[in-house]
Amino acid sequence: MEYVDHDLVRVWKSPTGGRSLDDLMVVLYRGDGVEVLSRNLTSTEVRLGPGRDGWVRGDLKTTTKAPLALAFIDVGQGDACLMTTPSGHRVLVDGGENKLAARYLASRFWDQTVAGEDVHFDAIVVTHGDADHFDGLSTLVIDAAADKRPRKGIRVTAARVFHNGLVKRGSSLADREQLGPAVDEGGTLFAPVLDDPRAAKDANRPFERWNRALDELAQRAPTSISRLDDQTAGAFDFLGDVKVEVLGPTIHRLKDGTLGLPLLAEEGSSSLSAAQTINGHSIVLRITYGNVTTLLTGDLNAGSEADLLKRGVEVRADVLKVPHHGSDDVSRPFIDAIQPLISIISAGDEDTRRD
Repeated sequence: MEYVDHDLVRVWKSPTGGRSLDDLMVVLYRGDGVEVLSRNLTSTEVRLGPGRDGWVRGDLKTTTKAPLALAFIDVGQGDACLMTTPSGHRVLVDGGENKLAARYLASRFWDQTVAGEDVHFDAIVVTHGDADHFDGLSTLVIDAAADKRPRKGIRVTAARVFHNGLVKRGSSLADREQLGPAVDEGGTLFAPVLDDPRAAKDANRPFERWNRALDELAQRAPTSISRLDDQTAGAFDFLGDVKVEVLGPTIHRLKDGTLGLPLLAEEGSSSLSAAQTINGHSIVLRITYGNVTTLLTGDLNAGSEADLLKRGVEVRADVLKVPHHGSDDVSRPFIDAIQPLISIISAGDEDTRRD
């Protein structure tokens, strides 16, 4: 296998193909894999798959070094990103709220699903406990495994599940109690963090379903479940030369020795908010491979963005998954510090009732 080393190339049905769309097979982008069958100064013959041979005009420039691939999955309103490393490791960050992530993955890995094989992820990361980021993971684990239709059913396993330690309880509770019994330390309220979300017996419905999904993953294959914060080191060492730094959330050790995350208020208000708290303590990942860096920010809000900058954390990145779907929680100083070349905004109001 070789990998395209041009920004984009057109693959034609014949070496003398015209310039109409009827003659065009596909457009390949930098990093796409091909098998080169022959090459000369005027054309390069490539194989895209069984029975899919085509030609590129001129001598196609390729490299044998596999790329780091990040697929930002269209899940409508929500987030989901699949990272595939050059060595073939797979890390799924969030999964949206509906079945669209499961549909994408079932189609992408159809050769394995058709063969009756499980699709394995080296890690699943839940950046935070909002349904539009993780309820689709329950659909992937539970519902998609029972779907027998080609390219729609998929049975997954995971070696690791990472989360931020916060679990939402029922909405009937006061905001200060929705993430568990708050701890008052010096006038600041802290939400307790859990190493395993299943330890919360009064979780809300999306978390109840996710807990069932975690049980299902554990039954299929050994799965470790652990929390990530800014003090975490070595969690992603299994990725080899792909470096992953955990920039947030910022954990606090309380006087009684337990760990907590401060409850946060709405912007410009002193009223504590469970929603702001769980968003502001999103897992933030800075991924570096070669000389390219990507920043995944979950639903980080302006206050937490300012805290990262105040702490002097290096946030510069070439590719940015814009916080909180591009809402007004994104601050200009934060964007200025990142200086992204490419910004990804995952948002939408599409109807999720898709077959």
